Amino acid sequence: MTMPENQLFVDLLRTLSSGEATCVVLAGYRAGIGATDDRAARSSCAERGIPVTGTIGILKVLCVDRTITSEEAEAVLARMVDAGFYSPVRRVSDLL
Repeated sequence: MTMPENQLFVDLLRTLSSGEATCVVLAGYRAGIGATDDRAARSSCAERGIPVTGTIGILKVLCVDRTITSEEAEAVLARMVDAGFYSPVRRVSDLL
């Protein structure tokens, strides 16, 4: 990381894990998109005007670009929910 990136990273460690802080820093400084489901990290991205997506958004894009089928996305989501993932939607296909 550059010096400014590292400074923001250290600042973000007060409220975020190192992985989430890295996501915010690199997306912000390198014109990327933050990919996180963590509420605090998403808020940090929003405060800085950084575009952000999460698991559901990624599954949707994978379906739209036909990398996976909607049935595959539904199966992935179902396994994640079974493992304890909170999903605001039950079916990715409802978003397509």
